[in-house]
Amino acid sequence: AYQASRKGFKVVVIDWKYEWRRLLRVVGGRKAFYALYQREGLPVLKWNPLRPPRGVHWREWMRVVLEWFVLTYGLGSRSLAVMRKHLWRLYAESSGRTYPSLRDLYESIKEEREVAAKARVSFDKLDIYDKILDRLWPFAEGDLKDLFGEDSETDIVDIVLGSDFVDFEAGGMTDTDKPFILSLIVFALYYHAKYSGPYAQPILIVVEEAHQVAFNIREKYSAEAVNLTEDAWGKLAAEGRAYNLYGVFIVQYPSRLNPMVLANLMSVMAFRLNLQTQRDPDVYTVVRQLGKDPERFGNEYARFLERLPVGYAAAVKKRVKEFFKAEPVLVKFDYFEPPEVRNEEIATLVSAEP
Repeated sequence: AYQASRKGFKVVVIDWKYEWRRLLRVVGGRKAFYALYQREGLPVLKWNPLRPPRGVHWREWMRVVLEWFVLTYGLGSRSLAVMRKHLWRLYAESSGRTYPSLRDLYESIKEEREVAAKARVSFDKLDIYDKILDRLWPFAEGDLKDLFGEDSETDIVDIVLGSDFVDFEAGGMTDTDKPFILSLIVFALYYHAKYSGPYAQPILIVVEEAHQVAFNIREKYSAEAVNLTEDAWGKLAAEGRAYNLYGVFIVQYPSRLNPMVLANLMSVMAFRLNLQTQRDPDVYTVVRQLGKDPERFGNEYARFLERLPVGYAAAVKKRVKEFFKAEPVLVKFDYFEPPEVRNEEIATLVSAEP
């Protein structure tokens, strides 16, 4: 990411933890940092996930948000139907300058639930409302209310285009909410380019803990329940390069990664892997990515991956024109660790607002 930033890429980091703020010390150009959690002294991201990115119609964005909400929070087709009805009405009533928020959606569904309870509908129907409200509660009344529960004019696209390096840090955010918010940040960049044309400057998106965000939807019951066969992560992996949008997916469990991401990888760098079970065939997944059959040759490549020393990786470049250049090679990586950045230092390292 550091090298790409020096070669003219805008770099956007989807930071699951607290690590990538270190690059604020070494990258050049305009730098921005946004915490996705409340912490005194840190600049926070106040963003309405229901506000469409610039150039995207609300009908398209509504569908994307609904599908991903259902997937990440494990809801079913009946929940999707309830949310679609309420969101459609809320969007239709919006002025175009203001948009409905997750809190508005929560209040609308809560009101209908109270009416249904008074009408003494069955417990099964009330349970549908309760499941949706439980997932929306953090955005309407809980810890994410001030950040993502209200309407805001903040546009992710404007943030990225106005900066050369952006770190969206989610370290203090609950893990159950990270896949929803972090994915929508990336989707906003993808759908803006899809409807407005390719970016003039290449954008590199670094996704930490990618198996937690760009996961395999086929393993999710909710995807089957709502008959969803293709998700935004898969589309981005297949089409992103056409819009000058590139991705680095850092993953500890490659077998859990979205299959379309695996199918569209142009380079693979695999450090030591240890996990090979029926549920998590991570070693065999990477062996196949290296172009080898893990069930032949005595599993030599599998054993090799399990014994790699620290700092070494098996790497393969797939975007080649000559067959022999697609062979995996052993690479020793230089140790690169910029100094840590404390909370109180961030304000002095980021660029002033334009």
